[in-house]
Order: sequence, then C-alpha cells, then structure tokens
Amino acid sequence: MNARNSTTAIVVAALAAFAIPAHAGIWFKGDATTKQGYWDDLNCWWTWYTYTEKATGLGNADVNMPHGHVAIVTNATSNFWSLKAASNDANHPATVRIVSGGTLNITRGGTEEFGTTCRAGVYPEGTYRFGCLDIQAGATNAGVLVVGGTGVGTVTNAGCHSWGGDTTIGRDAGSSGVYVHDGGVNKLDNPRNLDVGVNGDGALLVKSGTFNFRWYASGSSIYGYTRVGCGTGGGTGLVQVEDGAIFQAGLPYLGGNATTIGEGRVRLRGGTFRVISDFGESRSEDSMWIGAATDGTRAVRDGSYGEVSGWGTVLGRGNDAGSVYARLGNGRIVADGEAVERTLDCSAMWQVTNVLFGAESTRSNGWFAVNKGAVIMPGVNVVLDNGGDAWGFREGTNAVGCGRGLRKPDLINAVFVNVRVPWKAAGKNLGVMLLADDRSDAHADALDAKYAPLGFWKAGVFDSRTSFTESTRQDIEWAELDFRYDQSKVKDSGNRLAVLRWSETNGAWTRLARYGRQPDDFIVSTGRFTEPSDDPVWGIGLFCVAEEMESPFVMVIR
Repeated sequence: MNARNSTTAIVVAALAAFAIPAHAGIWFKGDATTKQGYWDDLNCWWTWYTYTEKATGLGNADVNMPHGHVAIVTNATSNFWSLKAASNDANHPATVRIVSGGTLNITRGGTEEFGTTCRAGVYPEGTYRFGCLDIQAGATNAGVLVVGGTGVGTVTNAGCHSWGGDTTIGRDAGSSGVYVHDGGVNKLDNPRNLDVGVNGDGALLVKSGTFNFRWYASGSSIYGYTRVGCGTGGGTGLVQVEDGAIFQAGLPYLGGNATTIGEGRVRLRGGTFRVISDFGESRSEDSMWIGAATDGTRAVRDGSYGEVSGWGTVLGRGNDAGSVYARLGNGRIVADGEAVERTLDCSAMWQVTNVLFGAESTRSNGWFAVNKGAVIMPGVNVVLDNGGDAWGFREGTNAVGCGRGLRKPDLINAVFVNVRVPWKAAGKNLGVMLLADDRSDAHADALDAKYAPLGFWKAGVFDSRTSFTESTRQDIEWAELDFRYDQSKVKDSGNRLAVLRWSETNGAWTRLARYGRQPDDFIVSTGRFTEPSDDPVWGIGLFCVAEEMESPFVMVIR
C-alpha cells in the first residue's frame, strides 16, 4: 500500500475493530471469558506489573486492565495515578466506559494509555495490545493521554474530556490510535501538545461538535501549537472533520517541522478547519506548515508530506480574516467532491507560499481538484490603485494561490491576474476557483475532441474576498491571466497548447492563445482581452488550458 494512503487504512481498520459507539448504551459485547463491572470492582483490575495478580486497591494506584474487561464509571469519581488498558483480542479491547454521573481522574500528572503492548517478560510480548476509553457521558480529567502507545487504542468522546498533559495518538512504530470526537467537550487547562501519528499511525476523527485544541488565551490574544502527522519513524497522521463539525487549533504542522518528519493530512468532509494564531494574522510567522519540514539548510526534508483535502472550509480567526499563512513544500491542497459537486473553500486564507525549490519538471506541490470538486484559492484584496481616469489593480501583486507579490505563479494551478476595472480598485478583490474536469460547470464536454484539458479555472473581481456572488460581482474593462498548469497531465510534450475561454451565451469555447512549443516554466497566458464575461458571477470568465492532440495522419491509396 502506498504510504501516503495508509492513514485512511488506519481509520478503516480501527473502526472495523472498534465500532463508533452511540451516545448511550453498551456497545462493547464481551464473550464468556470477559467481564463488565463498575470501576470499583477489583475483579476488573490487575496490578501494573502482572496479569495474574488482582489489584488490592484503587485510589491513587497504578492499575491495569489486561483481559478485555469493561470497567464502567458511574455516579462516582475514580482516581488513579496511572492507568493502562490492553487486551489480547481486537474484538474485545480492555475498555473503560464513563457514563452519566461518572468522573475518571488521572491525578498528579500520571499517564493514561489505551492500546499499549504489555511489558516483555511479564505479559506475552505483542499479545495484549487493544484498549479503549469510551466517554459516553460524564467527564474525564487526564494527565498524559496516549491512544495507541505500542499497540492499538481508541478513544470516543461524547462527554467531557479535560487534559493536563500532552496527547499522543499513534506513538510508537507499529502502533495505531484513533480518537473519535462525537459531540463532546474537550478542555485544556495548560499549554499542551497534540501529536497525531508520531512514529505510528494516528487518526483524530471529528464526527460532530467542535474539537478545540489550543494553548491558552491572554486577553484578546489566542496562542496555539499543534503538531499533526509529525514523527521521526515514518508516522502518519490524519485529522478528519465531518459535515457540520469543527476542528480548531493553533499552528498546525502537517508532515513535520524543523526537527521532525512524517506524513500529515487534514481531510474535510463538509467540516471546518480553523487555524487560530496571532502569528499568522500579524504575518510575522507562518501559521501552518504543509509538508514543509526543513533541515539545517532550510531545504525541505525527505519524508515530509502534508495534505489538505476534501470539501468544506478553511478559516482563520474570523470568518473573513486572512490569518492563515501556509508554507507548502512536499504537499498538496486537493478539492475532492467525492463524486458530488462540492467546494473546498480556502478563500479566507491569506496566502500559500512555495518552499520547494528546484526540480521544476517533477514538482507536484500545489492545488488540485478531483471527483467533481472545486477549490477557491485565497482571495487577493487590493489596497492600492494606479490612479488616473480609469482605476485598476496594481500590477505585480495579483498572484492567486501562491506568493501574492509574484509575477510568475510558482505552485501548480496557481494564477496571475492582471485586470482593469471601471472604478477605483482599492477595496476590490480577486477570486479564482479551480474546477475538476468532471464538473458540469467546467463544460469539458463542449471542448473540441482535439483538446485534452489540463485545467479549468473561474476568475472574477468582487466586493468581498470570501463572498463570490452575483451581488458582489464587478465588471472589467480588460484582463490577462497567466496559468501555471499541471505538467503531469501532459500526454506528449511535443503537442501544442491552447488557452480557451467559455461563452455562456454561445455555449462554446473560444481560443484566446496558442503555443506551438510548451513553455519550460509551464506557464501560459490568455493574452489581453476586452470582451466582457457573460457569466453572472465570475466577471472575468471561465478558462481552460488544453493540450492540442495531433490528429493521426492517414494516407489512402486507391
């Protein structure tokens, strides 16, 4: 299996073994040799160091659950110094279940581990690996939380989960951990770290509600530090946010940072990924890394890969605040509609800059749209104008989907837009959307058969940077667009390229430019055009860059 797809397999495998529980009721089904009992039933517990000696007390003790038992915490408060839960049966994980009225306290900075291979020489090595924490209601106050230490662990939260220490999901090589946030509440009382996929495989599934993981608030300032998918041993991490749910964190790293590497992904399935960081809003620091782990020379390190994909919304502090300033190295931002015409909205981001230098012909970092998806790139707001009788955008600052000040876009499918509008440009905004080939609004079916599309884009000028509607649409006097197309889709480097524009009125494509030789920098231009767009929203228009396929030569001899 491709390592970059392995995190999805983690979720599938883990959830097959640990079905996501409902908010109430018993979801664990024990066999004849397993036992369900209340937390204070000592028959549920063994000592930390042996699986044959029953615990003689609880309180602030080190306790262990090695046999697939279920301890139910209800109408009481349980206190432990440290707790481990592991069984030898994937279908019957050792489980601590918290129901209404129950509270589980891991005191004095102790450790809570679910899914840890038991100690060699005491437990059979590699046998007792499966553990669960099921918060159906009630509350848990944890010290250090480990979900999948050396084994397989899962946590579900439909209650209240508070942390006083770091959280690790998928800690060691060969481990896997899944944390399912199912409408519960999570709280942090001190600055803490969240690592999803360190040396093992980790997944954080935000099924419903808001998963809020940030450090602390000081006055009006909010600070955060979250590592997603970091590691030094080939770990993979996934944060998946379902429709209507929210994952909120500060300074996420997808695929490592300056000292760690790994593979990290954020997968949106209609949810919201909110990055809260004063650093990003002040532009003094990057607020998000996507596959941009660097070495001592500031080169992107091998083994670092990051990805944001799916459909949903990426936001900063406010709904219209461009506070997400992302570095993109070995990584991609992929709109995936999952066979339905859906949109990944990144318009509220500030910008995404390229940190992968060299190897232009093989570079694959940038923006993509597949499976009927579309992605709205970070909008560009114009704060200056060039004066004169006709007001226009300031030339040289209109790159969309890459560094804003670039004249030549340097990320795949990024665009440079040069445009003039009839009225003062200050306060106006550029919007660009990248479309998958199989969307109905891409009109790929209307292309001449000789054209093989390399990309489809919509572009327009609006009164808002994040609202692209008919009411915010602005007319143009002229425009010129440069597209950095996806060179990996080219079938024959000897073929010509064409740049086309769609006419809604005529229901047909018009060729604006033609390239007899494919450019070395993979950038093609529309050339300047003055014809107004007849699109009711995208006032610059819909465009396609296509490879012009050579027709086979047939000689007929009679």
